[in-house]
This record gives sequence, C-alpha cells and structure tokens, in this order.
Amino acid sequence: MFSMNSPFFRVVEVLVRFVALNVLYLAVCVPLVTIPAATGALFAVARQTVQGREPQVWPTFWYGFRDNWMQSSAVGGLSALVAVVLWVDYRIVTVWHVLPIGHLALILFYALMLFAFATELSIFPMMVHMELKTRDVVVNALKLTTRRPGLTVVNLLALGLLFYLCLHVPLLFAGFYFSVSATFTYWIADKKFQQMAPADH
Repeated sequence: MFSMNSPFFRVVEVLVRFVALNVLYLAVCVPLVTIPAATGALFAVARQTVQGREPQVWPTFWYGFRDNWMQSSAVGGLSALVAVVLWVDYRIVTVWHVLPIGHLALILFYALMLFAFATELSIFPMMVHMELKTRDVVVNALKLTTRRPGLTVVNLLALGLLFYLCLHVPLLFAGFYFSVSATFTYWIADKKFQQMAPADH
C-alpha cells in the first residue's frame, strides 16, 4: 500500500494539478477576448507553484484572473498590435526576398520575432511578480528578457521542444502544455528576479 505522503502520491498530485490548470486555462480562453486575463491567471498559479506553495488551482486562478484583468487586457492589446506589425513586416520581407538584401532582412525579421516572443514570455511573470503600472511592466519585461540571455535561450528551446513533442502527442496540449510552459517560464524568470537590482523592480 502507498502512503498518502509517499513520493508516488506526491507526483500524482502534482500531475493532477497541472492537468486541472491546463484544462481550466483552455476553457477560459474559449471566448478569445479572455485570453490575456486567463494567461495572467495561469502565471499567478505558476508563481505560487514555483515558490513551493502548492496552490489550490481553482481559487488561485480566479483570484489572478480578477486581480490582473485590466492590466492583462492592456498587455494583450499591446501584444496584438505587435503581432500585426510583425505580420506586416513579414509581408514586406517576403517581397524583398528576391532582392540581394532579402536574405539578411529575413534573418533580421526572425531575430526580431524571437525577441518579441521572448519579451512576451517575460511580461506575464513580471506582472504577477509585483504590482507595477503597465508601462513599467513592459519596460521591466524588456530588461528581464536581456538579463542572463542564456536563460532566455533555454526557455525558448524548452518551450519549442515541448511544443514539438505535443505535435506528436496532441493529447499533451490539452493536458499539460500551457501549465507546464507557464511554470517553467516563471521558474526561469524567478532566477532572473533574484539577481535584479531593486531599481530594476
């Protein structure tokens, strides 16, 4: 017989928590307009998980959803604007592709796209880490992205590898992808927070 405090049950408890968080996140994202606030709530749970608090998924998620609604929505609008700009840039770069400068422009575009995505990964951890105005969240997220760039690369590679795995096992998208990605991303951000000067917070 397994004890309720045995490593086996501890692992099962953690897995159930990840699945519950992932399913809840996907369900709340269905209206689309709620995606930014749901993402803020996702990272609110991830923060407590990284800090070892073993959060209750349902109340922690909804508290984060309500608490970060306005700021998450503002960040979501900004992210949508950046996505539109990147899409327009991509259309322009593909036209230039036949020109001698086209290959360089395409490389620069992909580098810019990766940086924008990495910054997006820093915004929500920064938002739930401490109370800041939206402008300060974005500015500090930019700083967080460039701090210890090796960790940023590790974060991108890990999420890319997990995404590739999920393409081959689609059930993982529904069960684990977003909850695990958010928790790992916050864990990376937390490593950077520990080295940030007070003036950067």
